[in-house]
Amino acid sequence: METIKDLAQLKYNLSLGPGYGGYSELLKAIDFSSEELNKYCQFSDQRYQRVRLFDSNLIEAVLSCWQPKQEGNIHNFNNSVGWFKVLRGTVVLENFDLSLDALEPKYSQSFTEGEMGFLDDDLGFHRFRSKGLNQAVILHFYTEKLMHRGVYDPVNAEVKIMEAAVDNSFDD
Repeated sequence: METIKDLAQLKYNLSLGPGYGGYSELLKAIDFSSEELNKYCQFSDQRYQRVRLFDSNLIEAVLSCWQPKQEGNIHNFNNSVGWFKVLRGTVVLENFDLSLDALEPKYSQSFTEGEMGFLDDDLGFHRFRSKGLNQAVILHFYTEKLMHRGVYDPVNAEVKIMEAAVDNSFDD
């Protein structure tokens, strides 16, 4: 597959569907320059930011932008499926078994720039956190559009269904 260097190419390729290689092959082809990526990255000291790049009935592409040491909520995809690729920095993916009422991950794995992964609800609840002293950026593809997600509330030990909102959108 041809290298995808900018958002216009990404939107075009996503509009064509997964193709023979699937969405993981599409993610592999993405090679945004720092300048191109910086056009869409948005960071906040309060929490990581979600920026939508593309949205259709089949797939949604979202950047998550992380300041050093930030971590997300423990959540699931509410029956959606997702692929991700780290475009900058290093992140840790933690998986949890909520039946144990434990806030310690049952599994964790670090991903560095260029590495990819796959997530669905069969893998359990999860969260990302940035690792190291630098910002991190992840590109996520969600099929069966991620409208809601189950977010674990550790104070009350319960899962709340919440809207999967974005902080900004470049999908026009």
